[in-house]
Amino acid sequence: MVDPISAISGGMSIAKGTYDFLNFVRGIKGTDVIAALFDAEGRRTDGNDKIEVVKLDGERADIWWYCVKEVPGYVFDRVPLTASCVQEMPARLTNEQNPRADYWRWYAMERIGTLVDGTSPPNIKVSFIVVGYKPKALLNYFTS
Repeated sequence: MVDPISAISGGMSIAKGTYDFLNFVRGIKGTDVIAALFDAEGRRTDGNDKIEVVKLDGERADIWWYCVKEVPGYVFDRVPLTASCVQEMPARLTNEQNPRADYWRWYAMERIGTLVDGTSPPNIKVSFIVVGYKPKALLNYFTS
């Protein structure tokens, strides 16, 4: 059986690593960091108007997916506000062999070895932050 504290701290370590990386990016000239806060329905509740999230229906009513609308020159990362109890799953689009990082959903952490009706676990409702930055500035930082 998995130790619950280890499972939670693992999720928190990933979140801390993401926050540390984004804080680093924020300090690089020209990254032009933008950010916005979204509720579990994908509605922006605060932050930059350039960032828009699309919520897509899944194969069941309790499964849905998100993606961020493209903003030229930007890439986006997302962070659930309650990272200690969620896992992220990337989506594979129809007729594509591999999952894509720009489509995702969150679901509750399951105990290892358990199945939820033999199918995918339902989504978890969690607010999240989307952060965008210009990767070209990051590349220039490392290559100059």
